[in-house]
Amino acid sequence: MPPARNFGTVDQAVKSITTVDEYIKVGMEIANEVAMDFVEHDTEHIEEHTEQFRKLMIEFVRMERDLKQFQEAVDFVKEQAKNITEPRVNLEAMLDQKLAELQQGNKDHDLVQHEKVLELNQRLAEAKNPESALKTLQMAPIEDEDIELTQQTISTRCPYTGSEMVVPMKNKLCGHNYEREGIINYIKQRRKKAKCPVSGCANEKPMEISDLEENKELKRYIERKNRQAGKRK
Repeated sequence: MPPARNFGTVDQAVKSITTVDEYIKVGMEIANEVAMDFVEHDTEHIEEHTEQFRKLMIEFVRMERDLKQFQEAVDFVKEQAKNITEPRVNLEAMLDQKLAELQQGNKDHDLVQHEKVLELNQRLAEAKNPESALKTLQMAPIEDEDIELTQQTISTRCPYTGSEMVVPMKNKLCGHNYEREGIINYIKQRRKKAKCPVSGCANEKPMEISDLEENKELKRYIERKNRQAGKRK
C-alpha cells in the first residue's frame, strides 16, 4: 500500500494560484478599459499607448498560461503519488520535470492569438477608426424598417425592456438585439410563445436562449458611446 502523503501545503498553494488567476482575469478587463480611455483621450500618442497595452495584455496571458501549467503539473504529481510505494521518491523533481515538459510547447505566437489579445486589438482598431466600426454594425442583416440597426442611426435601447442595453444579445435568426437579462426572462416566461418582441419582425419562430449570441460589436459601440458621454459631463 502506498505511503500516505500530506499535500496540505500544496493544496493551499493551489488555492492561492486560483486566487491569482482571478486577479489576472480582472487585470485583463481593467487593462482593456484603461486602454480605451488612453486612446480616446490622448490621440497624439495613440500608437505608443496601443503598443504598451498590447504588451501588457500579452504579459497577462503569459502569466495565465504559466499558472495553468503549474496547476496541471501539480495535479499530475498528486495523481502519480497515489501509486508510488517508494517513500524516498523526489516529488519536487517530478514536478519540475513535468512542468518542463509542459513548457516545451510554449510559443509566443499562441500568446498573441489569445482571445483577450485579439479583443484588445480589435477594440483599439475601432477606437482609432470609429467609422469602420460603425460600418460593421450597419452591415448587420435587417428584416424591416423598425430594426435597431439602420444605415441612418444605431439604437442602443432594448426593444423589449425599453432600457439602454448593457449586454446586447443578437437574435441569430432575425438579427434584432435585446438586453440580455430582459430577453432571457422574457423567453423563460413566455416559453413557446416567446416570439421576437420587435414590431413587424418577419421571424415567426418562437425564441430560444440558444438563438441568442452576444453582439460584441454593438457592446463595444455602447461602451465607447458611454465613455464619450462621460467625457462631455
